[in-house]
Amino acid sequence: MKSKALTSVVVIDTNVLYAADDFTDPNCQATCLQKVEAVREGKLRIALDTYGYILEEYARNTRTLDNTSVRKQFVNWLRGYLYTRCLIVDPQPTDESRVNFRLFPAALEHANFHQDDRKFVAVAIAAQQATGQTVPILNAIDSDWCHHYALLLQNGIQVHFLCPDRMPSDECR
Repeated sequence: MKSKALTSVVVIDTNVLYAADDFTDPNCQATCLQKVEAVREGKLRIALDTYGYILEEYARNTRTLDNTSVRKQFVNWLRGYLYTRCLIVDPQPTDESRVNFRLFPAALEHANFHQDDRKFVAVAIAAQQATGQTVPILNAIDSDWCHHYALLLQNGIQVHFLCPDRMPSDECR
C-alpha cells in the first residue's frame, strides 16, 4: 500500500506573481514560475482566505493583461479550482477594513507591519492551525518582509525568500 505524503501548504504574496511575469530578472522569474507551477501541479497547495481578499488582490488589474501573463493564468486557474485544490481558511477579520485580523500578532501590529500584507500573515496562521504544519509565506521582491523577518520568526511565521538577491539584508538571503 502506498502512503501519500502530505502536500505542503504555502501562502503566496502577490509580488511572486508579478515577479513570475517579469522578464528583466530571469533567475527570479524562473524561481517564481516554479512555485506557481508547483501549485497548479498539486505539488504545493495554496492557502487562501474565505473572504476572497487574497484572490481579489491577485486579480486586481488582470483584465488589461494578455493571456500569456502568469498572473492572469494563475488567477483563472484559482477561480476554477478554488474549492478543490486550495486550502480555504478564516483569518478572522475584526472589522470591514480588510487589514485587521484576530490572528495577526500584536507584536507585528506595533512594528508598523505593512497593512496590505497582514492578510497573508493571518492566512498563514489560520492555515497552520488547520493543518498542524508550518505554512510559509512565499515572497519574491518585497523587502518589507525582510525588514520584519526576525519578528515574524518570533511569532511563528516563516517567510521563504524566492529572490534573495533582491533582499536588502544577508538575513534574508
